[in-house]
Amino acid sequence: MLRQLGNRRVLKHQRGRQLDSKVLLQCGLQLERTHGGVRYFERLLEIWGDTQQPVEVIRIVARAAELAHRLYSENHAARYLRRAVLNGLDVEARLHLSLAANYAGIGFGNAGVHIPHAVAYPIAGLVRDYVPSGYRTRHPLVPHGMSVILTAPAAFRFTYATSPERHLRAARLLGVPVDELTEAERREALPGALLSIMRDIGIPNGLTAIGYTERDVSALIDGTLQQPRLLSGAPRPVGRPELELILRDAMQYWG
Repeated sequence: MLRQLGNRRVLKHQRGRQLDSKVLLQCGLQLERTHGGVRYFERLLEIWGDTQQPVEVIRIVARAAELAHRLYSENHAARYLRRAVLNGLDVEARLHLSLAANYAGIGFGNAGVHIPHAVAYPIAGLVRDYVPSGYRTRHPLVPHGMSVILTAPAAFRFTYATSPERHLRAARLLGVPVDELTEAERREALPGALLSIMRDIGIPNGLTAIGYTERDVSALIDGTLQQPRLLSGAPRPVGRPELELILRDAMQYWG
């Protein structure tokens, strides 16, 4: 619930914790808002789409997921993310995005994450010369949110068959009408929703945009296979052939 506190607006958590707009506005770099935002909602999608979690973990996450989905309703996740990235002074958007990030943390802290996060580590670790605009560093750098979201559309294409209803629910919460779609269109609903957000907030167009080529696929797979804990949480088995499919799909998304 938003309330006024002097000249500051505060989002009151139902357990009494507060997210203070004055603190949020000190994080001014647009890329920090971009990569932090995509990181939170992509984690929620990984949790929501995972059908392999034991019952007790699902129960722990259920409350966090319920609260997070309230923020997703009426396209809140995509709307607040776009608003927060495009206008750093939009306090309402940044407060709601931060609250949703807290719920995401509860979720992935208990349920874990899977393919996009496993692949994110070698993507960030093997980068040769890419530096995002706005970062003051002489060293190659792929922010964590970017390294995760770059393969997410391809990963969710791969996991769709394990639970179409969950993938469609996630797409619907991101503002995509799915009821009248063909089966082929339904498979693309969630990847399409993610790609729309990526384009709107300036995420690079796949792995080639940050300097990777087809020749790097083998090394990226080797690095990903060193994350067995994350891969074991995926809703379907993932090995070298599956990772190759996902990585080649993630090289470039739009023309």
